[in-house]
Amino acid sequence: MNRPNLDSNRGMVFIFRPVRKVTFWMKDTLISLDMIFVNNGRIVKIVKNAEPNQTRILYPSDFDVTEVIEVNGGYSDANNISVGDKITFENISQIDYSKNSRLMIVAK
Repeated sequence: MNRPNLDSNRGMVFIFRPVRKVTFWMKDTLISLDMIFVNNGRIVKIVKNAEPNQTRILYPSDFDVTEVIEVNGGYSDANNISVGDKITFENISQIDYSKNSRLMIVAK
């Protein structure tokens, strides 16, 4: 929130334990973001180019999720990231399915 920019190789990971449906918004978020909703290493939904700095649009996961990743708007398309892709995380100890903080697409 309140960031004027985000480096192209940076993002935020929100971890949800226990697994649940979540809803995000863009209040005080000054840049467009892609929201990547993940359940146990599989992308279940992607919100692309969420509209910045507003609260009238809500972005529900629609599915139970274990993580939500926020990256710059357009990142998903630029990197060919799709619903159904399998991912792993490295260097985030709270995420059990990887020991080794970078998002990686492992398989389509």
